[in-house]
Amino acid sequence: MEVQVYIMNNVFAITSGKGGVGKSTVATCIAAAAQRLGKRVLLIDLDEGLRCLDVMTGISESVVLDLADVFNGEAVENAVYPLPEHNGVYLLPAPALRGGIEDEVFGELIRQVAKDYDMVIADFPAGIDMRLYKQMPDTTRFITVTGPDPVSIRDAGVVADNLEAIGKMYNRLIINRFDYSYIKSGVYKGVDDIIDSSRIQLIGIVPNDITLTLNQAKGKIAKRGRAVKAFNRIIKRLEGEDVPLPKAKRI
Repeated sequence: MEVQVYIMNNVFAITSGKGGVGKSTVATCIAAAAQRLGKRVLLIDLDEGLRCLDVMTGISESVVLDLADVFNGEAVENAVYPLPEHNGVYLLPAPALRGGIEDEVFGELIRQVAKDYDMVIADFPAGIDMRLYKQMPDTTRFITVTGPDPVSIRDAGVVADNLEAIGKMYNRLIINRFDYSYIKSGVYKGVDDIIDSSRIQLIGIVPNDITLTLNQAKGKIAKRGRAVKAFNRIIKRLEGEDVPLPKAKRI
């Protein structure tokens, strides 16, 4: 089984076809893994009206300004919040109401902040609305998150097709909340079967780990556990390292 490795570009877009696959959890955990490598990281929440990263990272009570304020002339740095316990990770919250993100201005913003951070991670809403994806730089690395169930995997493939249709060719797959029982029970013959169903090259597999959920409920990003080890492997692959994928039983 081949795991795709490439040199990291500093702008990433986290996508999913189906909601509820843990896309935003993946975004925060990749940011934390990058910070552990010494990166200065900006997370951008793009789920206007339904923002969640401020709650997941424990800063919701501190948020005064958000992305809509930046589009209305506020300096970016005034709407960026450092994350507790993760020195070097910052969050730009989504607008509290829908309609606050302007397409072309958004594209300009991404290019601006990419100069100020080692890594920019844009957490997009689930679905196949390509409006904002079109504004991302051509060098953006798209990461599509799927659960291990057939519906999520099919929807990830739909996202891949739509990204390719607008010329966004750099797309990689993270299988989140993976459990070996999907293979043991015969739902899939193996991990390769999941990859083939999605038609996206694999960058990593994250095990189903309750530690992530429990930390999230406390407004924290997990620092240890099986899933954290998986994210540490993923960020190294994104940095260009050849990190083997563990056997499915041991993920």
